[in-house]
Amino acid sequence: MANTHLVGSVSLNSSEEVFRTAMKYLKGSMRRIPDGETGERWNWFQFQAELMAEVDGIEWGEPRAHPSPNPTYEVYPQLILTRPATEIDLPEELRYAQPAIESYQNFCMLRKEGVIDENVRFQMCLPTPLAFVSAFLAPEFHEEFEALYEKALLNELQKVFAVVPHADLAVQWDVCVEIMMLEGALLHNFGDKALDEICNRIVRLGSQVSDAVELGFHLCYGDYKSEHFKQPEDLGLLVNVANRFKQEVSHPIAWFHMPVPIDRSDDDYFAPLTALRIDETELYLGVVH
Repeated sequence: MANTHLVGSVSLNSSEEVFRTAMKYLKGSMRRIPDGETGERWNWFQFQAELMAEVDGIEWGEPRAHPSPNPTYEVYPQLILTRPATEIDLPEELRYAQPAIESYQNFCMLRKEGVIDENVRFQMCLPTPLAFVSAFLAPEFHEEFEALYEKALLNELQKVFAVVPHADLAVQWDVCVEIMMLEGALLHNFGDKALDEICNRIVRLGSQVSDAVELGFHLCYGDYKSEHFKQPEDLGLLVNVANRFKQEVSHPIAWFHMPVPIDRSDDDYFAPLTALRIDETELYLGVVH
């Protein structure tokens, strides 16, 4: 069986159910396994917006339209700051670390039972700080809030590093909102330097992953209401992004995932892969829907 990769969310009720189900059907083909992003994480980072809205100094503003060609993506709820970011105290828990630690405990239990193979790592999936800030903060607050949120999110990662043995762990950064920017489907303030700005942040995030922890990237066109924000014309943009990440990120990249629309099996869609320069890094294509 070829290697398989789960990108994060699984429509089941608990991490134990996710692990058992995945191993039932994919045992022997997986190098890492996520906990399914169950509970409040089921809708990627929506729960973070609700959490931030409870913080003193942050509140809901007016919705914002953006230029996505898919009408289901047209309006995002927006958060605004009612005081400077330097005066805002974010919660000590962003509710990423604790679920990961609890899921890892189930992972260890099932590995001891022989359900999970010994060579499989526990995979923790995270949205980038830029993704959350760009999606849910009104544009005038992006710059001042991003540094604050990035520090809090990386603190969540450090909590996991302190508990989960690094040889058991893989970290996946989900890169979706950034792809929206590069496709012209989300307004931003980067001008023609969007890819440079995105890469600068990815380099910084990669440097925060401990050496023995695997690092990977899920390059994504979205799944809101089970639809992409745009149907990619081909893999050209994602190949360009992967090549830049591979060139600039100092931490070894273990894998990339790229989507394949359900109706695309033609050579034109895959042709840009001839320009992919990622050496030993694994490439997973989303051909199972």
